[in-house]
Amino acid sequence: MCPGHPLLDAVIDLTRERHRDLRGRGAVLVDERDPGTRPRLLCYLDYRPLAKGDPGLDALIAKTEAAVKERLTKEINYCDHRAEQLRLQEQAGQTGARLNSREARRRADHLQARLENRLAALTREAQLSPLPPVMQGGALVVPRGLLQRCQGAAPAVSTPDTQAAAARAREIVMEIERQPGFEPVDREFEQLGYDIESRNPGSGRLRFIEVKGRVSGAATLSVTRNEILYSLNKSEDYILGIVEFLDGREHRVHYVREPFRREPDFGVTSVNYDFAEWLARAETPG
Repeated sequence: MCPGHPLLDAVIDLTRERHRDLRGRGAVLVDERDPGTRPRLLCYLDYRPLAKGDPGLDALIAKTEAAVKERLTKEINYCDHRAEQLRLQEQAGQTGARLNSREARRRADHLQARLENRLAALTREAQLSPLPPVMQGGALVVPRGLLQRCQGAAPAVSTPDTQAAAARAREIVMEIERQPGFEPVDREFEQLGYDIESRNPGSGRLRFIEVKGRVSGAATLSVTRNEILYSLNKSEDYILGIVEFLDGREHRVHYVREPFRREPDFGVTSVNYDFAEWLARAETPG
């Protein structure tokens, strides 16, 4: 099934009818990585406004209009020319061609109508203006620390040193991304399944980097289910960036491309991997 298939449309309509009230109630999710006690509301996921340099609506419509005119005009001119050639051959008694002048003229008229309809549709698109978004649902994200407190257990709060190390690891990777001209943005606190969104200004293509900072010689590296799933959905653009902290302020950065092969079992929230094996699979950033 695919979008537009009658069976898929029927399933979507039936689901909406039976569970319409769920969209209003939303969902409650647990963030296993957050040891704090402050919940938050998730209303959207992985969207951003147009950045400087992105083509605007008018530019896209103008580009499409030029391409449509060029392609259909060539086809119309060819059919017009072919219709005239066939008409002259028919007048001279040369018949037997698989296409006659009347059919060639009909094709030219059909293409002309297509051109006019497409240009009219593009004109209407240029007159569109966006309305404010309407939120139909949301999710309440409850940190693990709040659940522990409600259960009477003392929440495990991340130490400032751990948070500082994670922030330093992200800044190191962002600086590496800037060196070849990429434009990185720290998205760690949005819990998207990656930490850094890095944009290639030439192509506009994004790559998504999950950053892990570990002391050299560490035994394991933990990855969440959300990070694994996102990497599988964006396998060609997803990078696991590992910052290996050495003695003092020294460090090494390793990039692992397409780090995961399959999604974790149902109910698994995080997976521990052997740190040395990750380093063996890694390559130099670039």
